[in-house]
Amino acid sequence: MRSSGASPIRSDTRALHTRVQKASSRFASMLEEELEKRGPMGPRPLQQAPMRVLSGANMPAALVEIAYLSNADEERTVQSGDFQASVVQAMYDAIVRFRAYLEAPTAP
Repeated sequence: MRSSGASPIRSDTRALHTRVQKASSRFASMLEEELEKRGPMGPRPLQQAPMRVLSGANMPAALVEIAYLSNADEERTVQSGDFQASVVQAMYDAIVRFRAYLEAPTAP
């Protein structure tokens, strides 16, 4: 009997991680697109990094940073009900789009 050296469980876990990472990237792109429709964003709005808070999730995940509260102008902006509603709507629209993407017959 021969073995490839890789356990089926480890291989399955790696495949799941790859699928989750690809889905997370797609979801993050949709979030970026929806947020950009509603206001200016920083010079590098979408970044990837191994974040501990996201790495344990076995589902698509993205971290959204809306403002720096250490910046007085941004702090005032995020207190606005209109700004908050706009951000919430952008996130909702991205989630709806992502769900449609997952449910489409060509989704991975």
